[in-house]
Amino acid sequence: MNYTVATTTPSAIITPVCALTPCEIELLLGFIPGDVVGWVEKDGISGVTSDAEVVHANDKIEDGVTVYIQCNNCTCDKKKLQCTSKICHGCTYNSWSNWGECSKSCDIGNRIRIRERFKGKGNEPCNLPLEQSSDCNFDPCKGKPSWSTWNSWSECSATCGVGSQKRQRICNYGLLNEDCIGEAVQLQACVTAMCEGNETCKDGKVWSDCANACPMTCMEHKIGENICQQSDTCIPGCRCPSGFLEENGHCVEISKCFCHDKDGTSILENFEAKSQFSCQKCFCSNGTIECLNITKNCCKYAEWTSWGSCSQTCGVGVKHRYRKLLTSGNRCSSEYLIQNETCTLGNCPFDCIVNDLGYNNDDIIRESACEIW
Repeated sequence: MNYTVATTTPSAIITPVCALTPCEIELLLGFIPGDVVGWVEKDGISGVTSDAEVVHANDKIEDGVTVYIQCNNCTCDKKKLQCTSKICHGCTYNSWSNWGECSKSCDIGNRIRIRERFKGKGNEPCNLPLEQSSDCNFDPCKGKPSWSTWNSWSECSATCGVGSQKRQRICNYGLLNEDCIGEAVQLQACVTAMCEGNETCKDGKVWSDCANACPMTCMEHKIGENICQQSDTCIPGCRCPSGFLEENGHCVEISKCFCHDKDGTSILENFEAKSQFSCQKCFCSNGTIECLNITKNCCKYAEWTSWGSCSQTCGVGVKHRYRKLLTSGNRCSSEYLIQNETCTLGNCPFDCIVNDLGYNNDDIIRESACEIW
């Protein structure tokens, strides 16, 4: 708590003091003050010249000290404040309230705070805002990853006899790049037509009484045999011999199968593979996809939030939207990117109406000299 000392007194003498509580100021002057109540004169120069002259709510002043509060002043006299009662030409305001609750938990909400205005009690303009709004909770909503619907089955890989066809779906990743549960691709055997005459197997394939048995391809071997839709009925035809699987229409040793990503795309040795995670590089190495996290110069931001509320309740203001930094590299500029846009909410109401005409504060109504109203 601060004390404003008027004179130096012996420590044995207890100097009467007055407490500048908000309740006392309201009782004497008719308004609730903010944190700063007024000022005291210490250096003989009128007005506040240093922080030491500022008086805050609940400070105490010694007997005989005068505090200047707006257009009035209050003097401590025998532990009681004695105040003048002038009518000020302007207004004063109390402190802003605490911010209210945010309207949304994510993807930008709005909160407000308010204050009161006391007319004829101060020297400030009377058209200052009584309400302020602020954006809040502008982190994007995290959301759970979800699958799209399956697309149509592809054409059969064989014009006759047993072939294969696949279908895919897309994972819509959540904010934190969580993966969808399940497979992104499915494979099944297909027969467009039976081959005429005695079928001769080509491309290293051999005749099998159950040519549609899983696994048939390198894709199943690399991604997982559960992507293959196993039929309960065997279909005779050509397939790769034991120890071999089909890769791009040819039979290859299982150990020589290409890499395959989750979407079923084949990746050549040492070539880059697609990664669903930001700031990550993946490559096919020795038949296996290996990934490395990259921190240098990698800044991954979420999508833009919705636009926030306008900074003004009428007239022209500004609104904002934000992008949150998800993955931080060593050269990322800030945690949030911010965009601004002008917003217009219609004309503000006039401060006063004279002869059916509207005027704002400080507008000149008439300039005629010596005119009597």
